[in-house]
Amino acid sequence: MAASTPKSISMRQAGERGWIPMSSSLLSRTYLGDHWRLVEDGATSAGRPAKRSEWRIARDVLVGPTPAVARERARAVLGRNYLEHQHPNRRGTVQMASTKLDPAMPDEAVTVDYLMDNLWIVGDAAECVDKIHQLYEESGGFGALLSITTDSPTTPAGTTRACVS
Repeated sequence: MAASTPKSISMRQAGERGWIPMSSSLLSRTYLGDHWRLVEDGATSAGRPAKRSEWRIARDVLVGPTPAVARERARAVLGRNYLEHQHPNRRGTVQMASTKLDPAMPDEAVTVDYLMDNLWIVGDAAECVDKIHQLYEESGGFGALLSITTDSPTTPAGTTRACVS
């Protein structure tokens, strides 16, 4: 069951019902611990174990041959999607607030560069591995990283393959 807000009842329900919990790709790492606590609370209330190994965390991932190339591609592909669709539709909503490391940040500060630095996993292979390890440690651990990929007609061949290698 997917959830995109910090206090999502869906995460508690996933724990209660034994469903696989999934945290949204745009949920700041600040709130991931809250998500897991909701799963645990739901599981406890139903008398079942919460299995951290089943927890999925989604993230936009773009691996490039160098960090600079990865950021350039992310700006063009992930950034376009964010600027044309996600940002306009989330401004002023709880979904936008849940993207921020600091709740006091204005919505305008949630830029493509902010997302590359704080939410998305963008870089060369080594940088992406480091970001995945950081996410794992900061969240307390999870079972699977769900890679969200966005391709465009100009995406170089092999980009998705590099992402999963």
